[in-house]
Amino acid sequence: MIIEGLGLTACGLYLYKYMDRDRRDLRKLWKKIMQENSLVNEDNVTYTLAKINPTEYGFLCVVAIPPGFSFEELEAKLEVLQSGLKGIVELQHNVFNGWITMRVYRNPLKDLTFAPQATKPNEVYIGYTFSKHIIIDMNTHPHLLIAGINGSGKTRGLYCTLTNMIANHSADEINLYMSQIGKTDLLLYRNCPQIIEFARTPDKSLRMYKDIYAKLKERELLIEKCMNKGILNIEDYNKKMPEKLPYIYVVSDEFSLYMPDNSDTKEEKALKEMCLDILKYIIKIGRAYGVFLIMCLQRTTNDQMPQLLKSQVNTKITYRQTDVHSSRNVIDNDDALKLQKREAIAIADERYRLKTPFIDEEFIKKYINRPKDSKPIKLKANWRSYIHEQQDGIIRGV
Repeated sequence: MIIEGLGLTACGLYLYKYMDRDRRDLRKLWKKIMQENSLVNEDNVTYTLAKINPTEYGFLCVVAIPPGFSFEELEAKLEVLQSGLKGIVELQHNVFNGWITMRVYRNPLKDLTFAPQATKPNEVYIGYTFSKHIIIDMNTHPHLLIAGINGSGKTRGLYCTLTNMIANHSADEINLYMSQIGKTDLLLYRNCPQIIEFARTPDKSLRMYKDIYAKLKERELLIEKCMNKGILNIEDYNKKMPEKLPYIYVVSDEFSLYMPDNSDTKEEKALKEMCLDILKYIIKIGRAYGVFLIMCLQRTTNDQMPQLLKSQVNTKITYRQTDVHSSRNVIDNDDALKLQKREAIAIADERYRLKTPFIDEEFIKKYINRPKDSKPIKLKANWRSYIHEQQDGIIRGV
C-alpha cells in the first residue's frame, strides 16, 4: 500500500510538473509575442495571462487588459496570436468585469458517431464542443440558419438536428413541415409521423406555407383569448393549459432556390415572392406561437436570401466557407475559412466552435423507422456522453 501510494504521488508530481512546464512555455511565448508586436506600454506593462488551464484541446486562459489598452487592440492581432501560439485562438471579452477569455485549440475535435441527446420540444441539437453537446432553446434564440459550401458537412448537420428531434418527440410534441426543391436528401424523413407536409416544388411549398400561416393565425387568436390567464405565448400556454400545443418547425433545404432570378417566368417569380412573404411573416412573429424556421443554404449573401430573414435569425451556424465575404456574412469574421469537414461555428446564446457527429442513412433509419403509434425514445437528462467535461470553472472563479 505504501509503495502504491508513493507511486501515485510520484505520478501526480510528474503530471503537475508537466502541466506547470506547459504553463511556463505558454507564458514565455505570450511575453515574446506581446513585445514583438508593440503591445507593451511605457511602464513595460502588457496583457497578462492571469490564469492558464491546460485542457484536452489546448489551453483555457484568462487575460487581463492593462491600462491604456483595449480588447479590440488584442483582437486585431488574432492572426499573430494564432501563429505564435501554434493553434486556433478564440477571444471573448466580458465588458462587465473586463476580463478576456482565451481558448487556444491545439488539438482537433474528436470524431463521434450520432446518438440522440435529450431535448425538450422547443430545443434543437446542433453538435458538440470539447466540453459538451450543444442544445439551443428556440424560445430564447428562435430560428436556425445553417450555411456552408458543398461537402462541408452542412447537410449532415441538418440530419443530426432532425433525427434528434424525431427520436425524442412524438407528433403531439413537434410538427415538421419540410420543403426541398431539386434534391432528395430529406426524403428519408417523409413518412415519419412528425412530418405533417413535405413539399418538392415551389407551388406545393406555397400551399404548405399558407397552411402554416393559417395555423399561426389560429394560435394568435387562441393565445389572445387566454391573456386574462396570464398567457402571452406558447411557453406560457403549455405550462398553464392541460392541452399542449406542438412546436412547429418549418424546414427549408437549399433555401436559395426560393429566391427569384432572371431565369424565372413571371408566374414563377410571383410564386417565389409569395413564399418569401409568408416566411418573412413567420420569422417576425413565429416565436410567440412556437413556429420556427430552419433554413439551410450555401451562402447568406443578399442574392441567396432576403436580408430581413437573415437579420431575424437568432441561431446561426456556418460550416466551411471559401471566401471572406461569405464567412463574415454569417459570423462577422473569417474563421469559417479554416474549418475542416463537419466543423462549424455557431452563434446563439454564446459563440461555439463545434463539430457534428458522423451520421448516415443507417443511423437515421435506426431512430426514425418505428411504428407510427410508438412512443419517442426516452432519454435521461444525463444520457451517456463520450465527451470529457472540461473545467471551465476557471473563468467563473475570476
